[in-house]
Amino acid sequence: MRTFRFTLLVTATIASLGAFATPDNYSIDLKTETSGLDVVATATPGPLAQVDVSNRSGQRVRCFVDFEGGKLTPWRKEAWLAPGTVARVNRRVNDPDIEKMSVQVSCGTLSPDEAIPPVR
Repeated sequence: MRTFRFTLLVTATIASLGAFATPDNYSIDLKTETSGLDVVATATPGPLAQVDVSNRSGQRVRCFVDFEGGKLTPWRKEAWLAPGTVARVNRRVNDPDIEKMSVQVSCGTLSPDEAIPPVR
């Protein structure tokens, strides 16, 4: 009888772990608003959604990256970029039923007196 209970417990545990499967089969709808700046963004889906923002302009910029989709709470991250730099913004995706994520990247220039904060 103990063996049957143990087998049942192990089976139930393994089945419950499947509910926490990492999503990687969804699409990302990426929209960018760069105000005429030479800023390029790319997005990669996976358990950790990744957005790379590349500042190809000669100006310092601040970009906001907004994630939304599935059961995720809308989430915003800032990226401050010097000319010629790339910022990577990640968002953990823990919704196994997600089909599409919307990512909005909007960028504008920094004034000369605004210091770029150190990367944390």
